[in-house]
Amino acid sequence: MSTGFIIENNTVINSFNGVWAKISNSLIQNNNFSNNTAGVDVVGTGNIIKDNIIENNSVVGIALTTKQANDYNTLINNTLTGNGGPYYTVGPGRIMM
Repeated sequence: MSTGFIIENNTVINSFNGVWAKISNSLIQNNNFSNNTAGVDVVGTGNIIKDNIIENNSVVGIALTTKQANDYNTLINNTLTGNGGPYYTVGPGRIMM
């Protein structure tokens, strides 16, 4: 699993996913993910997803997958509008808000 990434200040429109990654302890911030299938689709733990505009994605704004019960990802101050669903999780982990 890759760690320590910063995904910042990107615009991804009309694509499959805004960001689709298997990462941990990384930061996804200040991006615009619009009109995709999913805005953010991440497998991993310890990620901070903050200050993003995530709108009009057909399936979901944010999808998170975790492997362990003590896994977590943190969502802070994201704008989620017009998505198929705001967010969903798969696995035993949790979302911190």
